[in-house]
Amino acid sequence: MTNKVAILIDGGYVRAEYAKSKKKHIGSEEVLSYAKNICKKVCPKDSLFRIYFYDAKPFEGKKTLPISKALLDFKKHPAYQHIVRFQNTLARSDYVAFRFGMLSFRGWRLKNDKVIHEMINKPRSPEDDDFKPMLEQKMVDIKIGLDIAWLASKRIVDKIVIVTADMDFIPAMKFARKEGLHVVLCTLNDSIRPEMREHADETKVVTF
Repeated sequence: MTNKVAILIDGGYVRAEYAKSKKKHIGSEEVLSYAKNICKKVCPKDSLFRIYFYDAKPFEGKKTLPISKALLDFKKHPAYQHIVRFQNTLARSDYVAFRFGMLSFRGWRLKNDKVIHEMINKPRSPEDDDFKPMLEQKMVDIKIGLDIAWLASKRIVDKIVIVTADMDFIPAMKFARKEGLHVVLCTLNDSIRPEMREHADETKVVTF
């Protein structure tokens, strides 16, 4: 009998790693291609039940910029439009269940250490462009954990492939294994933490 497999993708992790390696935003086509690559390399003999993708909706509020005090409408930022198109297209794709979280605004912070060094070496007044918003993701991790628990307790599938590097999912991974599911931890690089290896039946590295 062919085993059924569910692929659970931590969207924040995948988008960040893709942007780091490719120097551009990921698209829905790349995500679907990546999921097919997982099926081919990790579970070629299994039957795909569903791809679960977890990501926070882009922040939609209006906030005052830290220096000029001008009002910034996040919905008018080009990045907002890109993320909305990306999420909507992926959510409507075959075999995909999109789980939405949310972002909370926590203030402003300097973009990176380079800005600090520039301001020390060549003293100048700070500018709005030196800062980036602090956005905290909510309700994503818990939805991944709940889906893992549901898939395991109801025995919806025989195997789950979790694409993440977040140690917060260790309890859910442990529960799934106790319920008899085969748990595969999949990452985009070799930096798999030992604590996560301990609670997976297999660890795989699958790149774009």
